[in-house]
Formats: sequence, structure tokens, C-alpha cells
Amino acid sequence: MRAAVTLSQRYDCHIIGLFVVPSVTFYSGPMGLGASVKPISAGTYFAKRAEIAKPAFEKILSKHKLRGEWKQVDSHGKTIPDTITQYGHAADLVIIGHRNPGGGHVDADVETSAYIVKAVGRPVLVVPHSNRKKFVVKRAILGWDGSREASRAAFDAIPLLHDVQKLTVTCVNPRLESDVSNQAPGQKISAAMNYHAIPTEIDILKTHNKIGLALVKKASASDLLIIGAYGHSRLRETILGGVTETVLNNLSGPVLLSN
Repeated sequence: MRAAVTLSQRYDCHIIGLFVVPSVTFYSGPMGLGASVKPISAGTYFAKRAEIAKPAFEKILSKHKLRGEWKQVDSHGKTIPDTITQYGHAADLVIIGHRNPGGGHVDADVETSAYIVKAVGRPVLVVPHSNRKKFVVKRAILGWDGSREASRAAFDAIPLLHDVQKLTVTCVNPRLESDVSNQAPGQKISAAMNYHAIPTEIDILKTHNKIGLALVKKASASDLLIIGAYGHSRLRETILGGVTETVLNNLSGPVLLSN
């Protein structure tokens, strides 16, 4: 919510607080007998959570004099990510809280975050629950490999970079872009960002570790990591992308993802 408040103050945004009440799923026991979920109990649980979340959301809007609305919707047989995606199609930016692996907070987990990024078609700002800093972007890292997804992420991020002091275009073990053209990795996107009055520098990283880990480490001293979300052939990476999965599993600060 801190990120939403800061962005609304900066750009006069309309904030929608979306609370999805999931449909109850019944799980059959052996021989098709039994069910482990009681719909009344589940409905009561989410109703109580909404009773806490709604006034907290409205209090924040009132305190900061922001425009916004509360939407409490039933998933109607769909999953929570599907419902968020449906509403996210009409948004300029989707902001979701992220539960670090092993954490006890009920925010979106890695699969949920990745599914929304893949399906919504809008830029998604993922903010880890552990992050308590005000969302002010003075230093940003752009993970760049010359791909369509990286390009989409870079240009989706422009509205968030108006106040940035330095955007570091970070190329990890670059190969693709230099193979396609004779230019050094990162030069073309750096020039494009300069056209938007965004000061940039290029950093070439060589590592034997996972690219995602290298980006997370690089971004640890920045305010925002920007990456494209893409997948490979394996089933899990078709949804997540190897780099995307690694970043979400090791997230320490906000990341903007586009697909």
C-alpha cells in the first residue's frame, strides 16, 4: 500500500483496493468420500479479513486525501489470480504484495505473482511484505538482454523513472544483443532512455551463478529492479521464466515485471 500511496500522490492516481473472496474448493477423500473444507467457515474467515482490510484501506485514502475505491468481489469459481487478472486488464499498473518463501504472511506467493504477470498484459509491481521503505525511485536497475520482454519492461517503467537519478542498464553474461548487432550490449536501450531524460549507465556483469541471483544482488542497493518476465520450455519455466522465478524467490525490494 505504501507504493500505491506514493504513486497516487505523484501522479494523482485512482487506487482500487481489490479484495477477492475465493470460491470454496472441496477435496475428495479416499473412494470419493469426505471433504476437507467447510464453506460456511471459509466464508466467515474471508468476511472477517475483509472487515479488517476495508476500513484500513479507506483510512489510508482519507489520511492522504487520495482518490480510490474498495472492491470486494467473489471469484465465482475462478482462482484468485484469475480474478485479479480480470480486473487488472483495465488498470495502468497492478501492485501486489509478495510473500517471501517460508513467510507466514498471506500475500501472493511466487506462483501467484508469476501467473498474474504472465496473464494480465499490464506492468506488475511486486512489493515484498518485508519491504517497509517509502516507494521513491532514485536508483533503478534494468535487467537487459535485448529481448522483447526486456524492452517491454523498460518502456513500461518510464512513468516510474521521472525522478530517478541513475538507471543502471545491467547486462548479465550478454550474448544475444551483440550477436544481432555490432553495438555493445545495452547501448541502444540506454540511448532510448536518454531521449526520455532518464540518466543511464551500462554495467556488464559476468557470472557463473544464476542470472536472477546476479540481478537481485545488483539491485539490493537500489530502489527498483526492472525485468521482463519470460519462459522457457519446461512446464514451470513456461509460467515463470528461469530468471523471473529466481528473482521472485529471492526478492528483497520492489520489482517491476512485464510480459
